[in-house]
Amino acid sequence: MSGENGIGCGAYRPLDAQAAELKRIFVDPSFRNKGIASTILSFLEQEAVRAGFTSLLLETGPMQPESIALYKKFGFIDIAPFGEYADCPSSICMEKMLL
Repeated sequence: MSGENGIGCGAYRPLDAQAAELKRIFVDPSFRNKGIASTILSFLEQEAVRAGFTSLLLETGPMQPESIALYKKFGFIDIAPFGEYADCPSSICMEKMLL
Protein backbone atom coordinates (compact mmCIF):
# COMPACT_ATOMS: atom_id res chain seq x y z
CA MET A 1 0.00 0.00 0.00
CA SER A 2 1.39 3.40 -0.89
CA GLY A 3 1.72 6.32 1.53
CA GLU A 4 -1.09 8.10 -0.31
CA ASN A 5 -3.86 6.06 1.31
CA GLY A 6 -5.08 6.54 4.86
CA ILE A 7 -4.91 3.59 7.21
CA GLY A 8 -7.09 4.94 10.00
CA CYS A 9 -9.21 7.85 11.12
CA GLY A 10 -11.14 9.22 14.04
CA ALA A 11 -12.90 12.35 15.20
CA TYR A 12 -14.94 13.83 17.99
CA ARG A 13 -17.76 16.31 17.97
CA PRO A 14 -18.82 18.62 20.78
CA LEU A 15 -22.11 17.74 22.46
CA ASP A 16 -22.05 20.67 24.89
CA ALA A 17 -19.43 22.74 26.73
CA GLN A 18 -18.25 19.77 28.82
CA ALA A 19 -18.81 16.64 26.69
CA ALA A 20 -17.72 15.46 23.28
CA GLU A 21 -18.72 12.35 21.35
CA LEU A 22 -16.15 10.10 19.69
CA LYS A 23 -17.04 9.48 16.06
CA ARG A 24 -15.71 7.45 13.18
CA ILE A 25 -12.80 5.60 14.73
CA PHE A 26 -11.73 3.19 12.00
CA VAL A 27 -8.60 1.30 10.95
CA ASP A 28 -8.23 -0.40 7.57
CA PRO A 29 -8.60 -4.15 8.17
CA SER A 30 -5.15 -4.90 6.71
CA PHE A 31 -3.55 -2.64 9.36
CA ARG A 32 -5.45 -3.82 12.44
CA ASN A 33 -3.79 -5.28 15.56
CA LYS A 34 -0.84 -2.90 15.24
CA GLY A 35 -1.86 -0.36 17.90
CA ILE A 36 -3.19 2.18 15.40
CA ALA A 37 -6.66 2.41 16.95
CA SER A 38 -5.05 2.95 20.37
CA THR A 39 -2.90 5.73 18.93
CA ILE A 40 -5.92 7.41 17.34
CA LEU A 41 -7.96 7.10 20.54
CA SER A 42 -5.10 8.49 22.68
CA PHE A 43 -4.69 11.43 20.30
CA LEU A 44 -8.42 12.21 20.33
CA GLU A 45 -8.51 12.08 24.14
CA GLN A 46 -5.56 14.49 24.36
CA GLU A 47 -7.16 16.85 21.87
CA ALA A 48 -10.47 16.76 23.75
CA VAL A 49 -8.68 17.64 26.99
CA ARG A 50 -6.83 20.49 25.24
CA ALA A 51 -10.17 21.77 23.95
CA GLY A 52 -11.53 21.85 27.50
CA PHE A 53 -13.89 18.87 27.46
CA THR A 54 -14.30 16.92 30.70
CA SER A 55 -15.88 13.78 29.28
CA LEU A 56 -15.98 11.69 26.13
CA LEU A 57 -19.05 9.69 25.15
CA LEU A 58 -19.46 7.17 22.37
CA GLU A 59 -21.93 4.81 20.79
CA THR A 60 -21.11 1.41 19.36
CA GLY A 61 -22.94 -1.86 18.90
CA PRO A 62 -22.80 -5.52 19.86
CA MET A 63 -21.23 -6.43 16.50
CA GLN A 64 -18.09 -4.49 17.49
CA PRO A 65 -16.53 -6.58 20.31
CA GLU A 66 -12.98 -5.49 19.46
CA SER A 67 -14.01 -1.84 19.73
CA ILE A 68 -15.80 -2.42 23.02
CA ALA A 69 -12.69 -4.14 24.42
CA LEU A 70 -10.50 -1.22 23.31
CA TYR A 71 -12.79 1.36 24.90
CA LYS A 72 -12.92 -0.59 28.17
CA LYS A 73 -9.11 -0.88 28.13
CA PHE A 74 -9.01 2.93 27.88
CA GLY A 75 -11.32 3.34 30.88
CA PHE A 76 -14.71 3.85 29.24
CA ILE A 77 -17.70 2.57 31.21
CA ASP A 78 -21.18 1.61 30.07
CA ILE A 79 -23.85 4.31 30.37
CA ALA A 80 -27.49 4.63 29.41
CA PRO A 81 -28.05 5.46 25.74
CA PHE A 82 -27.87 9.20 25.14
CA GLY A 83 -29.12 11.69 22.58
CA GLU A 84 -30.09 10.21 19.24
CA TYR A 85 -29.29 6.70 20.56
CA ALA A 86 -31.75 6.85 23.48
CA ASP A 87 -34.40 4.81 21.70
CA CYS A 88 -32.08 2.39 19.91
CA PRO A 89 -32.02 -0.99 21.68
CA SER A 90 -28.90 -2.12 19.80
CA SER A 91 -26.80 0.88 20.90
CA ILE A 92 -24.08 0.39 23.47
CA CYS A 93 -23.10 3.74 24.94
CA MET A 94 -20.00 4.45 26.99
CA GLU A 95 -18.35 7.39 28.72
CA LYS A 96 -14.95 8.34 30.08
CA MET A 97 -14.29 11.23 32.40
CA LEU A 98 -11.22 13.22 31.36
CA LEU A 99 -8.65 14.73 33.70
